[in-house]
Amino acid sequence: MRTWMLSILVLASVFCGAQTWENIGPAGKSGLVVMPDPVHQDSIYGIFGALSDIRLELLRTPDAGDSWDTLGNYNGGALHPATAETIFAAFGAGSFSDGIWRSNDYGGLFDFPPPSWMFMAKGVTYDRADPSRLYGWGSDLERSTDGGATWEVVMHSTPSGTYYIGAAVDPVRNHRVYAWNDGGEMFLSTDFGATWRSLHVFPESMSPADLAVAYDDSATIYAACWGGLAKSTDCGISWVNRPMESPPSNCVWVSEASPEFVIMGGGYGLKASSDGGATWSLLGDSVACEVLDFAVGPRAAGGEYWYIGTSRLGIERMPAIPFSEGPIVSNPFPPDEAWVSLDSFDVFIGIRDPDGIDSSTVRFDVDGTVFTCADDELWMTDSGLVFRDDFDSGDTLDFQLTAVEDVLGNPSEMTPFGWTIFVDTDAPELSFRYPDSAEVVDGSHIMAKFYARDDGCGIDSSSFFVAFDSETLDLSSPAVIVMADTYLVDLPTAGISPEPSETVDVHLHLADTPTIGEPNALDAAWFFSTEPTGVEEAEKPRRATLSAYPNPFNASCSIESSADLIIYDVFGNSIRSIAVDRSGHAVWDGRSDDGNPVSSGVYWVKQVGGSSARIVLLR
Repeated sequence: MRTWMLSILVLASVFCGAQTWENIGPAGKSGLVVMPDPVHQDSIYGIFGALSDIRLELLRTPDAGDSWDTLGNYNGGALHPATAETIFAAFGAGSFSDGIWRSNDYGGLFDFPPPSWMFMAKGVTYDRADPSRLYGWGSDLERSTDGGATWEVVMHSTPSGTYYIGAAVDPVRNHRVYAWNDGGEMFLSTDFGATWRSLHVFPESMSPADLAVAYDDSATIYAACWGGLAKSTDCGISWVNRPMESPPSNCVWVSEASPEFVIMGGGYGLKASSDGGATWSLLGDSVACEVLDFAVGPRAAGGEYWYIGTSRLGIERMPAIPFSEGPIVSNPFPPDEAWVSLDSFDVFIGIRDPDGIDSSTVRFDVDGTVFTCADDELWMTDSGLVFRDDFDSGDTLDFQLTAVEDVLGNPSEMTPFGWTIFVDTDAPELSFRYPDSAEVVDGSHIMAKFYARDDGCGIDSSSFFVAFDSETLDLSSPAVIVMADTYLVDLPTAGISPEPSETVDVHLHLADTPTIGEPNALDAAWFFSTEPTGVEEAEKPRRATLSAYPNPFNASCSIESSADLIIYDVFGNSIRSIAVDRSGHAVWDGRSDDGNPVSSGVYWVKQVGGSSARIVLLR
């Protein structure tokens, strides 16, 4: 189980200092969307409204609020994660100008016509892990996969709502995208927005306004709602409400450092929680109006700023209160308690710090052996730490990052950070089978029985299928019964009734269930035969004739048969294929297909599509 130590004192210190918010305007306006320039600290963009005007505006200040420029009437916007040179803005007024507009000159001029026409467009967001992908919402939900040059509708409006009012991309597993509408219905895509399914419907009192997915744990999601805050720990399937003292909750943000560290903006201030929303403390001094949006600005020589959009005071900011001065550790791969079916793979753990990482301080423990970046197995990349070694099936690997500091000498507050994975490259084992290889059984009513076991990640029962000659059966067949690791197959129920003295080929398939890597598959093949009939029935015409003499034999065995032959050993392995001549005669000289003499023992000669007989070779 993954473990990590996090100083509660560090978290508590976040909420103790009552810093003062600095108002940067514009005066008398509501800051609905706050967009700090990702490069220039004093350059801020925002979507603003005013009681005296129903239209919303996109404004920009290049000088931390000393002056503001109007860039146009827009309802929402998004800056490119790396540069404010590219801006997308949503306009929706029920006109032919509705859509997602784009500027490539810091908002000075927007393309006409817009790349996307969308009725009542309301907002747009980037996939920050892949800025070529954007999502826009309004009457429909649209997606661009080429940096906003072209757009496609990926989901039309639904009966539960008139408009979509938001979308959020998982910051790490960016194939997971969430969207929600004005009816409180939430949707999920797991293929980068190509297809969608309904996930949850919130009651009217908890209609969501904003969404944040945890960095370190994609299963943990927070929704800012009209009635407070909602939290899910199962990827949005179910939610627990966490009512606030001063609803509504308008915006929510979760730290990269911990899924339990949450910032929420709502009634009269910005609040923070270190326990996943169970308790809250005020960040900075109180604000005499609602907080509508929250954003983190770029790190510069003067530090980092937090920004809030307010309902009457425009935008305010204050220096960010650091969660931790040391490196942030997250996202181990393979993840905790994962089963891996690969012989060789890289182990990764994310380590981030804006000041830079001092690689000489890294100490990484693997099953009691401590590695440093001076060892060939361990090295740093721009995003984290990589460990590479060869592993064996059955290994239980305990990893622990015990120490790391930034270049200023600040140690990580998140060490030791440990997790465990398991290696399984072995296929399931078939420990019992009936009928067994080359076994002769009563063919009147055959109940086949197979027992399989897997000491690793476990058997995927849905992978089971078995073929008797050309008839293949899986779990959908009423003839197949599964009891734990035992598989029963009633052949008569499946319409399989071998005739007396008939040989039946069997092929069985099972696979296991690794978390990472392809399943390890068991594919077993053998044959069995049915008993001959009594004397009276033996006198009846047979479908095929088969006899061998002498039997036992030494040098060679003459075989009379009405069909070509295959010789098998007692394990069901094919040894030799023999064609009969026109008179139905063949000779086996005791050699395999590659010409090598086989050892003494019991063998089975089987007609292709017909009967079989037991022969004994004595050397």
